[in-house]
Amino acid sequence: HNFLQREALVKEAQALADQKDMRHALAEARRLRKTWQVSAPSARKQEQALWKAFNTALDDVFNRDRAARDEFKAGLEEQRQQAEAFCVELEGLTRAEDLEGHSARAELSRLTAAFAQLGSLPRNARQGLENRFGQASQKLKERIAAAELGQARQALVDYQVLHGICEQAEALAQNAQPDIGISATLDAAWQGSAKPSTHKDLLHALEKRFAKARATVVGNGPAPEQQTLAGNAAMRNEICLDLEILRKQASPPECQTDRMQRQVALLEAAMKGADEPQDRMVRRLQIEYLRQGPVPLGQQQVLAERFGRLFP
Repeated sequence: HNFLQREALVKEAQALADQKDMRHALAEARRLRKTWQVSAPSARKQEQALWKAFNTALDDVFNRDRAARDEFKAGLEEQRQQAEAFCVELEGLTRAEDLEGHSARAELSRLTAAFAQLGSLPRNARQGLENRFGQASQKLKERIAAAELGQARQALVDYQVLHGICEQAEALAQNAQPDIGISATLDAAWQGSAKPSTHKDLLHALEKRFAKARATVVGNGPAPEQQTLAGNAAMRNEICLDLEILRKQASPPECQTDRMQRQVALLEAAMKGADEPQDRMVRRLQIEYLRQGPVPLGQQQVLAERFGRLFP
């Protein structure tokens, strides 16, 4: 190339400074470097200045590429460290001694979303980190499920205690001359008993039962009607039959005909697509039983014993 042609190559090289596409800029820089040839040299000073300008422009391209690569590698390393931190945090949750289901599930959701939003990870670390996070996530899900099951069981135990206090208050309310001293003892027992945070509708139903019985005892409310008591007893008996069937426990001899009818009803419900998991059905029936209102004094103990055998 003559001097003017080499000057044109310098301008092309300098124009690469404005090229945003680094892949294209690199390809052009390499092409220009291979293209540079001196067939008709000019004065030495001019040649040196021209070569310096050309070389500087190309070096700027290569330096920009190197800086971009270094920045990309640094970003990958930062993402890797962040991913590892998420794994460590998640693994810490799987080892927590007192795991509370609701908060743990919220943390799992937060960490899962944060991990998913990470950018690119180093190729040699990506699969390992994804596997590590997935395994910790699965382990935490299993622990959450176990914790929630344990908390649900404890909640039902606490509700059975409240139900027992309601039973005593309702029995007292059916007494012609209720003992106010016993009523005060039941008040204290109610206030001192745990009030679960789950199944709030059941808690409200029990609170309503207790308040209604207490009002009757102190003379601020009517005694329950016999028809209402009998209806509640019939509903509790039906629930006990369903539970005895599900748990393969014996029912009282006098209930055998009703038991056969309930077995048919449960089978028909299952055939119509209402076949829910047995553990869920048992829990639902247990809650429904605890929700029921007062029953006649003569049936209260019998029903309580049947229910107690189902949930010792």
